[in-house]
Amino acid sequence: MANEISQVILNLLVNAAHTISEKIGQTEEKGQGQITVRTEREDSSVLIRITDTGCGIPAPIQDRIFDPFFTTKAVGRGTGQGLAIVHDVVTRKHGGSLSFETIPGEGTTFTIRLPITAERKCHGE
Repeated sequence: MANEISQVILNLLVNAAHTISEKIGQTEEKGQGQITVRTEREDSSVLIRITDTGCGIPAPIQDRIFDPFFTTKAVGRGTGQGLAIVHDVVTRKHGGSLSFETIPGEGTTFTIRLPITAERKCHGE
């Protein structure tokens, strides 16, 4: 389900770009943020880490960010579905896990852990 994983990564990148834009807009000092994507293999899993230098996630809402329809974005900018869909695709459809580390005011890293399957079935098998 490569298309779904592509959508997961796209959603996380868009969120990262939005939080960087928000952070830059809150300061008088204009500049650029940074988004870093790293991949690695760990045991029988593939890890994808997406790190941004945005606003970070405030402690009071950290336990709600994967809830459907939860958003901190202005009306018309977000539906609250992005991270809920990301979580569903990674955990339910791919049997992986999704976690994050954040420092409010400095940025966030989302880590996607996907199992590596040894067997691949071709169509019709």
